[in-house]
Amino acid sequence: MPTSELLSDDYAAGQRERIDPDSAASWPIESGLDRQAADTTTFHITDGSGDAAAVTTSLGGQFLVVGDTGIHINERMNYMSLDEDNVNVVAPGATVRHTSNPYMVLRDGVPYLMGGNTGIDTQPQGQLQQFINVVEFGMSAQEAVAQARFVSTAFPASNYPYAVDNTLQVESGFSNSAVNSLRDRGHNVVVGAGIFGTANMIVVTEDGADAQVGVEPRNETASGVVRPID
Repeated sequence: MPTSELLSDDYAAGQRERIDPDSAASWPIESGLDRQAADTTTFHITDGSGDAAAVTTSLGGQFLVVGDTGIHINERMNYMSLDEDNVNVVAPGATVRHTSNPYMVLRDGVPYLMGGNTGIDTQPQGQLQQFINVVEFGMSAQEAVAQARFVSTAFPASNYPYAVDNTLQVESGFSNSAVNSLRDRGHNVVVGAGIFGTANMIVVTEDGADAQVGVEPRNETASGVVRPID
């Protein structure tokens, strides 16, 4: 939460000006905060010694904070079902299906490619596309992240109400011929609607001396940097 903004005189003045003694407010009420709502963060780090980490963290609905560290742990129980016929039914000892799944690819046992893609069930689908873009199509990290994405909803969604929309959602970057070809094959294609998420990626060169960074162009909060090794 933007605490400093909430406590500022400017924010208080702006909120005060919105009060109308002659008209009652009704929900939903805009907060007046200049911020983007986002639940999931994905970040990836590697150093000159070959150490690497790929992390995706997301509050979801329920979480715990570890002591006074500020680190939060997701238990993701809101992704479980109360339907006894559902394989994801809540039960003692059950492991919930969830979508926080960053990835790391090794080459000859050494970290080569690491990344993540936010956006609920977009995560594994977008990440696979970015992996293929680099490994099969020879794209740079930035090209792989910027490439138009597609998301299938032909399975029960991970989050409530676990709907199956049976759509193939594609970004507007796909050509008309590609979209029409997919529709001719029976796909229910939806263009430009859906959650395509925020992705970031690091690709380490074969000798490990340098790295490429792929930064999400769809989101202004994404960034990446490569620093020279001392």
